[in-house]
Amino acid sequence: MNFILTCERCEEKFNEETRAPVILPDCGHTFCEYCIADLLSDFDKFCPSCNTEIKTTDPSKYIKNHKILSLLKKENPDLLDPDNYVYCPRHLDKVIEYFCK
Repeated sequence: MNFILTCERCEEKFNEETRAPVILPDCGHTFCEYCIADLLSDFDKFCPSCNTEIKTTDPSKYIKNHKILSLLKKENPDLLDPDNYVYCPRHLDKVIEYFCK
């Protein structure tokens, strides 16, 4: 699973500070914030994974990949914010991830 938690371009591990995982709106691939900024500074802007031209330059269109951020938190339980999670009533130390009826 470590390959999911690293930026494909720079191969650095994602984190919540300087290397948060960000989704390219033009193709859906995820890179760290640092690499996204670097890509947007290039004259020719193309996704390193699929070579799709990056036409979106508005920073508000770039969102963090919250699924990868949640995986980072599971890997480092110290990062979990207990106020943002619902805990299982039967297993008090486990966060509820899915609800079934």
